Amino acid sequence: MKINMPVTDKECPIEESISIVSKTDPKGVITYANEDFVRISGFSREELIGKSHNTVRHPDVPPEFFEDLWKSLKAGRPWTGVVKNRCKNGDYYWLLNNVAPFYENDQLVGYMSVRLKASPGQIKVASDAYRLFRDGKAGNLKIQDGKVVKSTLWGKLEFFKNFTVKSRLTFIIGFLSLLMMVIGGMGLRGMGKTNEGLRSVYKDRTVAMGLIFTISELQRENLMLIASALVNPTPEIIQQNAAELDQNILEITRPWNAYLSTHLTPEEKILADDFTENSTRFVRKGLKPAMEALRANDIALADRIRKENISPLYKRANQSIRELMQLQMDVAKEVYEAAQSRYDNTRNIAIGLILTGIALALWLGFTLIRAIVCPLEIAIGHFGKIAQGQYNNIIDIESHDELGKVMAALKSMQIKNGFDCAEIKRIADEHRRIKVALDNVSTGVMIADNARKIIYGNKSVFEILGKAEEDIRKQLPNFSAANLVGTNIDRFHKNPSHQAGMLSSLNAAHSASVQVGGRPIALTVSPVINDEGQRVGTVAELKDHTTEELAENEVYAILHAAIRGDFTRRIEIQGKEGFFKQLGEGLNELLASTESGLNDVHRLLDALSNPSLKQAAELAADASNRVGKACEMVSQVAVKMDEINDSSCKIGGIIPVIEDIVLQTKMLAHTAAIESARAGEVGGGFSAVAVEMRNLAKHTATVAEEIKNLIDDSASKVSDGSALVAQASDIMEQIIDSMRSVTVRMSEIIAASEEQATGMSGHLWGE
Repeated sequence: MKINMPVTDKECPIEESISIVSKTDPKGVITYANEDFVRISGFSREELIGKSHNTVRHPDVPPEFFEDLWKSLKAGRPWTGVVKNRCKNGDYYWLLNNVAPFYENDQLVGYMSVRLKASPGQIKVASDAYRLFRDGKAGNLKIQDGKVVKSTLWGKLEFFKNFTVKSRLTFIIGFLSLLMMVIGGMGLRGMGKTNEGLRSVYKDRTVAMGLIFTISELQRENLMLIASALVNPTPEIIQQNAAELDQNILEITRPWNAYLSTHLTPEEKILADDFTENSTRFVRKGLKPAMEALRANDIALADRIRKENISPLYKRANQSIRELMQLQMDVAKEVYEAAQSRYDNTRNIAIGLILTGIALALWLGFTLIRAIVCPLEIAIGHFGKIAQGQYNNIIDIESHDELGKVMAALKSMQIKNGFDCAEIKRIADEHRRIKVALDNVSTGVMIADNARKIIYGNKSVFEILGKAEEDIRKQLPNFSAANLVGTNIDRFHKNPSHQAGMLSSLNAAHSASVQVGGRPIALTVSPVINDEGQRVGTVAELKDHTTEELAENEVYAILHAAIRGDFTRRIEIQGKEGFFKQLGEGLNELLASTESGLNDVHRLLDALSNPSLKQAAELAADASNRVGKACEMVSQVAVKMDEINDSSCKIGGIIPVIEDIVLQTKMLAHTAAIESARAGEVGGGFSAVAVEMRNLAKHTATVAEEIKNLIDDSASKVSDGSALVAQASDIMEQIIDSMRSVTVRMSEIIAASEEQATGMSGHLWGE
């Protein structure tokens, strides 16, 4: 890992509102860095752009953090973590780093990062974790999506939480379906066993018991036929009973054969064989011999056969049939008990499976609901905060299922919105600076939309129209400079349709001199056209030349009077400011000094016209001194004019700055247009900002040109004033030279006069 040096122990202070924003390409090379990034890092923009982002990495940050960062980013997930960065001079600063991939046309084009000031608690946790990982004492700690977490056995077993919602639903549905199939299979199997048992009870036991019962009844009936014939041994009774007896014997064969065709258990087969033997003996040795005796009318033999053979054999046969019937009942009971046992087992297993299924379904349902509802509730909360403009929310991604992907997308959206917000704020700050500059330029600026409704006016336009408001109301009674914005410019024109047609066909700047309320105004109207060539409005620039025109006329009148020899007139200073005030004060001082000097000359000439000569000399000397002072004042005026000229030159130096601002504004507008196109529908507001930025750039350029023209005009006038002062200074120098010559001549005249007076006095006194 790259070790960036030097490093110091000094922490760089971070403001609460800081927002460090940057972009990199897919390889981590910086492609954009905002002003905060440049300022805090200490690197220049040129030192950052095109360099790897690890340029600001601090050596204290363990490589595990950056491995986790790239693991998350390459998986398409955003990453949030507390990092320690290094300044160029080695100082450090802590930030909460939010990084997310960004796409264009569904293709990864890089990563954007929005970093905020980390809280003391976050710094403490990160600092402790750094130390553990650097010292190799992290143990079961690991970095996961920017957070320090413990790697536990339970955490490894919680594989289900990383299942997708689709997988969870599929598992739940599959599990419940399987459970239903098992329970249904058990039920069907139980029903089959029960049906088989019932069939066996019915066919092998109930039917068999019915057959056995029929046989038993027929045997008992045969016994009764013998007894009846013995009781009433008439030929008719004997014949009738014999016929029924034969019929019953035959009838017993059919149910007995049917019984033998049923499923017989080994024990049942033994009993059946025993019954067959006893029944056969009962018929062969009992019933038939007795009936033969009755037919032979041997009642005694028949009765003896009944007693000796029929009764014992019947008991044996009847015992066999009873044992068979008891066996049927015992087997039926066993079948019932087996069915009951199967029912109990199936019921218990089914209940267990149902309860287990219900418990598992409840648990799966609860975890699924929690996995869906909790993230959704958290997401709703984050959406609400984002809707309120908060982009520093801590969005934790607890899973990698669909809801985790939603949270990751939400986190990426927050980072993107935070990035866009920081950019919009930066552009807005640039826009605000330009607007403030535009608000304070001396030229009045007014912007109207395509419907010719005024949407903007700077301070100068309100001042210009405010001064002319009373005069404008003479033509437009409802005019109000204060309510200018929001009104339609058609209200200010006598022929609105003509004006509308002229503005709609305007495709270049149009300049004209107009009278607004009797005041001379230089008007420049330009169309506002966006990058798509669409007309989005009109900008009008107004410059009130009333002050310049009045000042020019006033100066011209005063200079014209001075040329005629009238130095008594003065420029009115009240109401003037800046250059015109300084010019007026300088000219007034010049005129006053010139007038004073000329008055002294006048007095000197008056004195020279008198004999009384010393007084004239004194006046000449005094006049010379005054003219000298006037000359000094003229020199001071010249210095003032030079200072004004220097100020004009310095003001002219502002023009390149404004032009640079215009260039930057155009670049910002172009950048904003690109970002708005990337943002799609979300960038609609961004597009409007871009249009406004381009419009402001055009307006600022036009205003800069106008300011330059004004400065050039002022410089020209200052130059003319300087020339006039220089001429006045030359004239004053000539006057001083003339006054000095007059003084010398006066001194010579006085000396000659004194000599003449002395000579004349001596001559008179005879000297």
